[in-house]
This record gives sequence, structure tokens and C-alpha cells, in this order.
Amino acid sequence: MIAVAAGHFLVQRWFDRREAAKGIEDKPIAGSAEAQNNSDDPFAGAGPVHYAILPILPLFLLIVFSPMVYQGIKLSLVTAIIVSILIAFVVDLLTRRSFKTSCKDSQAFFDGMGKVFTSTVALVICAELFALGLTKVGGISTLIQAAASQQGMGLFLMLFVMMGIMIMATIVTGSGNSAFFAFSPLLPEAAASVGYNTIALVVPVQLAAGLSRAMSPISGVVIAVSGISGLTPIELIRRTIPVMILGMVVNTVASLVFL
Repeated sequence: MIAVAAGHFLVQRWFDRREAAKGIEDKPIAGSAEAQNNSDDPFAGAGPVHYAILPILPLFLLIVFSPMVYQGIKLSLVTAIIVSILIAFVVDLLTRRSFKTSCKDSQAFFDGMGKVFTSTVALVICAELFALGLTKVGGISTLIQAAASQQGMGLFLMLFVMMGIMIMATIVTGSGNSAFFAFSPLLPEAAASVGYNTIALVVPVQLAAGLSRAMSPISGVVIAVSGISGLTPIELIRRTIPVMILGMVVNTVASLVFL
């Protein structure tokens, strides 16, 4: 997490400077003075600063009411979102003191759901269908079995081959979970073929699957962020790939050292 955070800071600054040198200007930040002076900005006059806390309420609730913090209440994602909407409505009502205006503005949430469903969700469904079809025809499992059956392969070569296949599978399918679930049963055989600890092989490969999702232009998270931000998935992954590679290097080294 520390490596990825530091990597984002450095890599994004480099991309920003590179784009500035090419004459590419950044869009004004929503709610800033520059954005409010722009009549085309849909977020002009978005509201007080404390409104910025409201979008992270679902994440906060899911963390608090989880086995890590408090097990007395089980909270689903849908419930957390609905509770957060009600809290946001109450905060807006207390801030603006207009029930009619707060109700009218709350309609934007449902309008946004409809717009996202017609674009982002449709792309996510197509990506999931592609991933499922690729898995069903056996393309990924064939590569995995071929690598796991190699008896004379060295430890580091086996690790890099397995991680390479996992990264490729995740980028192509857009799902780290589906690729790893198809991958994991063969990892003990691969580890045994080079006389290596299975856990030490599983951990970096599993973490590589999670990090690779941010490198796939058809993954749900990339499509969702690109749809909301108005950028293309390719523009996003250009900035995420270097950081994710750095995270994989750190995870691999840490696994070799501590496991």
C-alpha cells in the first residue's frame, strides 16, 4: 500500500508535467472557483466543503460494521448505500433548510443510476461475458497446466511464469477473482515441481491478480471510473500500469523475504 501510494504520487506528477509540456490542460476541479466561473461545469456551486465527506459514507459504514471492527451488525453494500443516501439527505436538509429543494436534488441520484446503467454497466456486462467465455473454452487453464507441469523449471522462473500468466489472464478477462479461482488449484503442483513452499508461491500470484485489475481496460473498476470521469479506459490504464508494476515488485520481494 505504501509503495502504491508513493508510486501514484510520483507517476501522476510525471504524467501531468508531460501533458502540460504538450499543451494538454487539466479540467478544472469540480466545486473550485475556476469551475464555478465556468458555466458549462455541472458541479458549479456544488455546496459546502463538508459535502465531500458524504460520498465515502458507504465505505466507512462497511468498514465499521465488518468482522474487523464490529460483528454485532451485518451490513450489506446495498444497505450501506441506502443508509448513506438518507444521511446525505438529512445533512442537505439541515444545511439548506428547504425540504422541497432537498427532495428535488435527491432525484439526481436516481437519474445518475439510469445514466450509468445505460453506459458503464452495459460495458461491465460485456466484459464479464467475454471473461466467462474465455474461461469456459479453456484458454487460461491450458496455459496454467502447461506451466505447472514443467519439472525442470527453476524457482524464480516458475514464480515469474505463474505471475505472468495470472497478469495476462486478469488483463484479458478483466477479473482477478475468476482468473485466480481457475488458477489456484494448480499452484500446489507448480510449487511441488520446483520444491518450493506453496504459500510463498500463492501469495504473490494472488496479489498480482488483484493489482492487475487496475491494468485491464475491460475491468469493472476501470470502466466505472472512466465512465464517471469522462476519460477513456486506455487513458486511465496508462497511468495505473507503472504503479501496479511497482506494487507487484514490492509484493514479490516481500513474499520471497518473509515467506
